[in-house]
Amino acid sequence: MLADLATVEARARRPEDACRHLLAALEQLRITWYETGMERVREARGLLTEWEDTVAVRAVDDRLYSWPATLSSLQRWR
Repeated sequence: MLADLATVEARARRPEDACRHLLAALEQLRITWYETGMERVREARGLLTEWEDTVAVRAVDDRLYSWPATLSSLQRWR
């Protein structure tokens, strides 16, 4: 749901609000992994390319791109 809200905000050209929702979504995914949720986060992030150089989008990218280590450890539990 948070990623979907981010999509709405991104389409409304409110990148800071979109990023706020994406960071909250990533925090929830850190606690409870949900593959579809991550796909939605990535889709919403894709709508923010126009604002890539902003602090808000860079914060999302920092959080998003730190996921490989987490995903790797989660895959070991399968």
